Amino acid sequence: MEPQNPHADDGDRELPPRNGQAQLFVLRTLWIALMFSEFLYVVVSYMVASQQEQTSSAVEMGMLEPMLALIALGSLGASVLLPRKLLAQAMGSEDPEAISIDVLLSRSFGPWITRMAMTESVAVLGVAMALISKQPHKVIPFVAISTLALVTAYPSERSLRLFAQGSRK
Repeated sequence: MEPQNPHADDGDRELPPRNGQAQLFVLRTLWIALMFSEFLYVVVSYMVASQQEQTSSAVEMGMLEPMLALIALGSLGASVLLPRKLLAQAMGSEDPEAISIDVLLSRSFGPWITRMAMTESVAVLGVAMALISKQPHKVIPFVAISTLALVTAYPSERSLRLFAQGSRK
């Protein structure tokens, strides 16, 4: 007889939520790592650009610069809208104030990581622009916007409940 996997999903039952504090710790650890990477993006942009062969002028960006900026703005907007939609589906009709933090974290874990990753992509696009143009200062506005958006995505019980409440609208 084969041993049963207690975590196997038979498709009909919902798995019990993991320990909420452990999930919150993971979200906070990821948040700290993403905040640190914002700093690293600036350092890398300046280090690599200073090592690139300097020409008499910066590389012409043409339409690439406004396109990268539009993609970054789209990603920033999607970092709010898409996770809200995902969380609304996960929450169903349940009131975020009435459920335990363990259940809330279990349902909002994926959408919250999606939110942080899409916010981080703004800074990555800034790095791409800085490296292509050979102008490291171009990373700064992207990193600033990404960092400010990440500050609003700090994972706490209160922020998760507010986020879940906002997804019900």
